Amino acid sequence: MFSLDALFNVSAIRKSRLTWIDFAKGAAIIMVVFRHIVIGIERSEIPIHEAYRTIADITYSFRMPLFFILSGFFLRSSLLKRTPGEFVQSKLRTLLYPYLIWTFIQITVQIVFSNYINADRTWRDYIAVFINPRSIDQFWFIYALFNLALVYLALFHVTKGNKVALFVIGIVFYYINRFIDVHVIDDILENFIYIVIGDLTSSFVLNKENRSTILSYAWLLVFTALFIATQYLYLNFEDLEPFVYAVIALVGSVLTIILSFHLANVDWLLFVRVAGFHSLYIYLMHVLVSAPIRIVLFKVFHVTNGGLIAIISTTLGCLVPMIFYNLCRRYNMTLLFYPPAKGGLKEEG
Repeated sequence: MFSLDALFNVSAIRKSRLTWIDFAKGAAIIMVVFRHIVIGIERSEIPIHEAYRTIADITYSFRMPLFFILSGFFLRSSLLKRTPGEFVQSKLRTLLYPYLIWTFIQITVQIVFSNYINADRTWRDYIAVFINPRSIDQFWFIYALFNLALVYLALFHVTKGNKVALFVIGIVFYYINRFIDVHVIDDILENFIYIVIGDLTSSFVLNKENRSTILSYAWLLVFTALFIATQYLYLNFEDLEPFVYAVIALVGSVLTIILSFHLANVDWLLFVRVAGFHSLYIYLMHVLVSAPIRIVLFKVFHVTNGGLIAIISTTLGCLVPMIFYNLCRRYNMTLLFYPPAKGGLKEEG
């Protein structure tokens, strides 16, 4: 019989220095899983209340920028404590390696079971992993984060780490992105600004002396009001200016971070915190987990309530990857997630 610690690595989570980061990542990954499941339900033509799609659309407006901002908080410190070669090697281990392993696994499974799922895969998708990652379901983010880390490394040395210069470059990238339609490059141009915003604000957000300011209910009320206003724009108007979408994403991200500080302050919703600690592994596996769950619920158990399927699939789509990863840790099967380090396997993160 396995303990909760063995299945969810609770002891390591309890020792986490920045609890709010786990909550923020947890909120973001749950939003990712939920939206992908709602889309899968709709493609399967299972009836689902419009409210679920609205929630999925709201979270879509800021969840990925939030992930990039959270990554940006720690990118500078990661770079400063490593040589450029060590920094690149770290990103190869923690991002590119699991990206290649799990895109191969998911594409292969989708080809083998093509008669039973929504995805339409061919051998060409193995090539798309490098040239068109957006076509490989959820995986584009990990490849984009890897490429953004390399671009940040290069520009960090060009600008000598000047945050203002990096911010200006981020704005220029974001602006010219509207004129460029090239896979992979698009993701860099569109999202570099969020990495830089994370870097630019990290000294404030990570400073313990500013904790009381972030926990101020005045800021919570202000950003809740801004969130409602920006989401009204997002849901009711099409073809907004790209910079308006950026503002919408930033407001949603800031509100989520503020709420994460409040959750960390009272340490409620442990499930969200645990999910955040395991966010990478959930991201890698949730499509492979949630699609079979949806199919079994609908075709075997004849569950026709799309909302119920969404709730069950989202919960299990987070739980199963966490359990699988920790069982892999327990039985030294971590090659599925990162390569062996010198002297043996080493857990990342």
